[in-house]
Amino acid sequence: MKLILNWSKQQWLGMDAYQKSAVNFGRTSYFYHLQITNLVLLFSK
Repeated sequence: MKLILNWSKQQWLGMDAYQKSAVNFGRTSYFYHLQITNLVLLFSK
């Protein structure tokens, strides 16, 4: 039983780390998208 609990804890921690990195990636890509859009608007004027 303890082995199963340890395994599920590992899975949970791994999932948490994966979700955090996914959220961070989403934020950075969104930020870059905004920067590129601003540059395009700047040069198109």
